[in-house]
Amino acid sequence: MSNNAQDQRKYPRVKVNVPVRLAGEDEMDADIEGECFSIGGGGFGFIIDRPFAEGSWLTAEIDLPDGILHARAVVVSSAPQAEDSDKWVIATRLVELPGEDRQRLTQALGES
Repeated sequence: MSNNAQDQRKYPRVKVNVPVRLAGEDEMDADIEGECFSIGGGGFGFIIDRPFAEGSWLTAEIDLPDGILHARAVVVSSAPQAEDSDKWVIATRLVELPGEDRQRLTQALGES
């Protein structure tokens, strides 16, 4: 992602390296595991072994150090990973994040 796009974010993201479990809109998209590499108040990015269509809705469980974050998100981009063409880099926009999880995310980001 370019610095210009990073500068345009309403919510900054931080780099992480934590497990994520996902479920998509249909039964074939259940129990997908991947690695979350960035997270912020507006969304998160992760790497998995398959693509998701832009606009797809996901339910995610992100294993933060102080507990699991439960979220609903929409896929904003999906592209093959440059280093490993069998992996996909997915970027999302957060849509739903319960209050307790919002607090957990704020603490993980070091915000007050």
